[in-house]
Amino acid sequence: PEVAEAAAAALAAAAASGGGLRVAYHGQPGAFSEEAALQAYAQSAPVPYDTVEGALESVTQWGSDRAILPIENSAAGILHSNLDMLLGTDLHVVGEVALETDFCLMTTPGAALEDVGRVLTHDKALIICSELLQGMEGVAREAVYCTARAAQVVSEGRPDAPGALAALASARCAELYGLEVLCCNAHNGSGREGKKGPPVSRYITLARDPLRPEGSEGAPFKTSLVFALEDGPGQLFKALSAFALRDIDMTKIESRPLKSVPILSSKDGLRQFNYLFYLDVLADPEHEATRHALRHLREIAPFVKILGSYPVNMSV
Repeated sequence: PEVAEAAAAALAAAAASGGGLRVAYHGQPGAFSEEAALQAYAQSAPVPYDTVEGALESVTQWGSDRAILPIENSAAGILHSNLDMLLGTDLHVVGEVALETDFCLMTTPGAALEDVGRVLTHDKALIICSELLQGMEGVAREAVYCTARAAQVVSEGRPDAPGALAALASARCAELYGLEVLCCNAHNGSGREGKKGPPVSRYITLARDPLRPEGSEGAPFKTSLVFALEDGPGQLFKALSAFALRDIDMTKIESRPLKSVPILSSKDGLRQFNYLFYLDVLADPEHEATRHALRHLREIAPFVKILGSYPVNMSV
């Protein structure tokens, strides 16, 4: 029995640090998602996938143990396509991690800033670093699926490209792909008085089954869910009151059109968009108040899906 207990304790410790876990992410080595995977599970093995769908499917098909997805950024907002995928997957949100995303402008060794004719990066980074790009007159912008892919393209070069290529990516990408950093802190507002720090991205981790990490007893928990409402005045107010009446804090709400039934006909004959509501609340599903709140919500909402519950972890 003592050996079995010791083995169980060792497995729990390994799981907590990510020892042996395969963590699927969208992108390639050097991507911020890879860094987030290692921050979430320090001893894990991040596994790159070309698409978000591929990363999620690898967990469903037992090719990976976890998937990690960026869900929102303090500068660029919600990543709606990733948010929408949570509705269609059977995976459970089991954790979150916050990561500073410091974008660096990099190019091939020997090229100067004035030589750059095209900048490649992820489409969200084009928004986050738009002030820098606006100051680079005549420089073309190109969106690619991953910041690390942008760095790789710059490293490989394009013979017909007018001017030097540059990428906006992590400093690690410069090391991986042999590029020279022209500047970091390329995000909007970094050059002003009282300059802002790098933007922060929030990532969520997903697993096949709901998990409660070892050592999380007493820790604050967050529960993510999505629900739809019937037509009528005050329906959203009634839904949110299920949590407010029990002193449960809401940390995020996001509405998205319901793709399967996009138009709703109301009782007075009006036609309008039909919405899903994504909600994060500071609530532990093992607490009685949370169970009562969710039961109350189900009495109001015709559709409720619990996406997952996990310890709050927004330290950067």
